[in-house]
Amino acid sequence: MLPTIAPFLFVVVTATLIVVGLMFLGVGFEGRECQSKGKQAKPTWRPPLATPNSLRHWAKELAAAVARKNLDQHASPRALVEELYAGSSLAMYRSDSDTHLRHQATLCREHRYEAVGVTAPEALAIAEEIKSLPERQTRLIRKKAADNLIQVPDLTDPHVDTGLACPLLMNDGTCAVYALRPLHCRTMCSECGDHEIQPTTAATMLAIRQGITEGLTAELAAQGADDGVYELNNALSLVLRTPDAAERWSCGEPVFDGCASFEL
Repeated sequence: MLPTIAPFLFVVVTATLIVVGLMFLGVGFEGRECQSKGKQAKPTWRPPLATPNSLRHWAKELAAAVARKNLDQHASPRALVEELYAGSSLAMYRSDSDTHLRHQATLCREHRYEAVGVTAPEALAIAEEIKSLPERQTRLIRKKAADNLIQVPDLTDPHVDTGLACPLLMNDGTCAVYALRPLHCRTMCSECGDHEIQPTTAATMLAIRQGITEGLTAELAAQGADDGVYELNNALSLVLRTPDAAERWSCGEPVFDGCASFEL
């Protein structure tokens, strides 16, 4: 009797061991696959060696992913902008912070104000920073923006040199919100690098900036948020006089209705 059952038991035990082994290997492979996917999904702002067009597409895809994550998490406009700005610094200056350029902000006095476009989240983040400044500086920025609009009502053409001073430029020549300066301005300081951290070429910086703007606005549009790009003086004047502008914008209110659009 026992010799007859023995082969059957051997087959059952062997099959069981094979199944358990395969299950174990499957779990192991699945874990490694998920881990691999996790590593691939982690974004990096180190720009690849590519043509300006390819680099622009790379920046666009990366910015869209960052915007999607922040919007899905209902992050504040400032949190979204700060992450994009940190990424732009890493891509343009090969540093995760541009504080090493802070002493060079006085170079901005050499740049006559050209029309500058900002996305809605940028305008809201900059306005939040302005409101945290000393009252004297806040009043000065408000006045400069208002005066600029009186002198040149149409500031929406990016190719026109208005001859006006940037509303964010202080009397000592420094930018009042340097860490939160618009993406548009970040390509204007290709000479701002020091000997340790040099910026990339002007063409590379422009491609990165354009890509980030395109990726951000595309994701805003995809999620039904305000994807407009607005002239800086118009946007700041409007937001600074709008109570709870960031919260209202996040709730879908048309905060920038009537604000002059900017031609990219």
